[in-house]
Amino acid sequence: MSSPLYRRCADICRKIVLIRDRSNCVFCGRSAPWVHHIFFRSQYRENWTVMFEPDFQITLCDNCHLQTPDSPHKSKVQFMDKLEGYLRRTQQDERWELIRIVSENGLEDTKDHNVILGFLIKEFKERDATAWMDRDIQPDHGRTVP
Repeated sequence: MSSPLYRRCADICRKIVLIRDRSNCVFCGRSAPWVHHIFFRSQYRENWTVMFEPDFQITLCDNCHLQTPDSPHKSKVQFMDKLEGYLRRTQQDERWELIRIVSENGLEDTKDHNVILGFLIKEFKERDATAWMDRDIQPDHGRTVP
């Protein structure tokens, strides 16, 4: 059973990822309900540093999440190759390098889970404000969406 703090971190992290990816599958662009952990939860459930790092999660549609030959649940190698291609095409090379390093070496967990919650709240507020500005202010004031 997960603690209330764990569930709160999971909920906030999911919202951050959905805002960042605009609730669309990063591979095909369809509307996407899934936030997928790049590193399987079964491996890192106790490591909150990995579990709740938004850079280690992506938004996927049902098809890309479960059905395609390169889905994370069918071929981890093909999935990682596809993810690398996507991140490089979208100028997220630093994010890919971090994922590659953690994939090869692991990542030590910070034991202070309140620090992780504080980080997530701060990032969520920043992303939520930006998303609000992109959605509501841009049409009226000519703000361009990055």
